[in-house]
Amino acid sequence: MRLLPEDLGRWLRFSAASLLLPLSWNYKTFQGLGCLWLLRGQLRYPATVQQKEPLQPFAGYFNTNVFLAPAVLAAAVRLYEERLSGQSTLMAPEAFLRAVMAPVAAVGDALFWGGLRPLVFCAALLLAWLGWPGWPLVVLAGFILPTLLVRLLGSLQGYGRGHQVVMLLQHLRLADLAIRCKQATLVLLGAGCALLLHQLELANGLLIWLVPLLFAALIPLLALVLRRGISLVLLWWLALLLLILFLPEAVPPLSQWGN
Repeated sequence: MRLLPEDLGRWLRFSAASLLLPLSWNYKTFQGLGCLWLLRGQLRYPATVQQKEPLQPFAGYFNTNVFLAPAVLAAAVRLYEERLSGQSTLMAPEAFLRAVMAPVAAVGDALFWGGLRPLVFCAALLLAWLGWPGWPLVVLAGFILPTLLVRLLGSLQGYGRGHQVVMLLQHLRLADLAIRCKQATLVLLGAGCALLLHQLELANGLLIWLVPLLFAALIPLLALVLRRGISLVLLWWLALLLLILFLPEAVPPLSQWGN
């Protein structure tokens, strides 16, 4: 389906409205209310049809990744319009949402929450530690702007491709990209540990070798803690708090190196 020039403004507004989708979370329908609110402004139907009738099939449980939700919902709008015009569709739009929301949630959460966000924030933290004043731009350019672009392009591709947007997501290999982001995060953490060891001023040279051994001992301990059900997010916040409290005292900024 070819997109018209007016479609750009339509789906730009839709993408901006999708920023409010997390506000609709509840423990019964999760994003269901937000899904209805977004679709209410996009579903086109004859004037003789009452507004609540097209929305009834979409009422209920809906939950997927917030960044990829515009692509899924826009594809459902495309299926609805094709069905309304008498075209044959692979499945009903409400059935499409139920079928794809869980897989899209899994791959989207792995990429954006588990891969990209730790990578960008680790890079920003490392640059802030080194004394670079522009470190907030890393968060802006590395996470906020890309996710806004994903929302807009996702809604355009979802409406343009319909149910075939799922094939596009498979072609992009987002799960593999999430793994690459996690690997890059480990590289940054390793670089940070190397800089920390380089700058620590320990009285006894033997203690230099005790620090990596301490880190090595913490790895199985953290694995045991995670297996017992401790939240990984809680560990991230605890590690960040320790870095804020102790790292500035142990490591001088980059501008003071060599002095």
